[in-house]
Amino acid sequence: MRDVQPYGVFVDIGGIDGLVHISELPDEWKANLSLFGLRGRNIEVKVLKIDDRGRISLSARNLS
Repeated sequence: MRDVQPYGVFVDIGGIDGLVHISELPDEWKANLSLFGLRGRNIEVKVLKIDDRGRISLSARNLS
C-alpha cells in the first residue's frame, strides 16, 4: 500500500495507483485503519472498475 486516508487506501498496482474505498476493505481493517500499519504492505486486491478518466477502483473484500 502506498497511502492510507480516512476514506480508503491507495495501492500501487504496477506503477499505477488504484483506490480501495473504505467500504471495500475487510471489516477488521476498518476499525483501526490509521493504526493498522498497512502502509508498505502487499495486499491482494481485485479490480472493480476503471472509469472514463482512468481511475481504478479496487476491492480487498470477497476476492474469490
